[in-house]
Amino acid sequence: MIIGIFIGAVDAIFAVIHAYFFSKALPSQVFTYVASGIFGAEAFNLGYAMVFWGILFHFTIAILWSLFFLNFIFPISFVRKNFISYGCLFGLVMYAVMNFIVVPLSNTPPINSKFIPTLAMVLIHILLGFFMAYLGKTHYPNGLSNNSNIK
Repeated sequence: MIIGIFIGAVDAIFAVIHAYFFSKALPSQVFTYVASGIFGAEAFNLGYAMVFWGILFHFTIAILWSLFFLNFIFPISFVRKNFISYGCLFGLVMYAVMNFIVVPLSNTPPINSKFIPTLAMVLIHILLGFFMAYLGKTHYPNGLSNNSNIK
């Protein structure tokens, strides 16, 4: 769970910087947007409670991705041996699933055309996957499930 919190924090920092750089969005707007995935466009009218919900949803998603990786992907022996490559690949998978499946199926309103997915966001997710794999290799050499029998 600590790895998920770290991944969530790094992703949040990059998301806030990216949003400000491309559309001058404030951190509160970034997390309200995350909350709008559940609450819809009305989230933008509900004040700072939505910022709290957005932060909660953001970190929950980061923790779930980390738990998934460390429990089901990382225990595979060839993934552990090539953890850098597979971590980066997992980062790409996270980006693709979130941006092409989860967000479109959520209640988020269409985003401002200035705030578009960029190469920077793809690279950030690759970096997040690397961090997840590196920290997994450092702290959980056989994955959280401690199952080293998976080939």
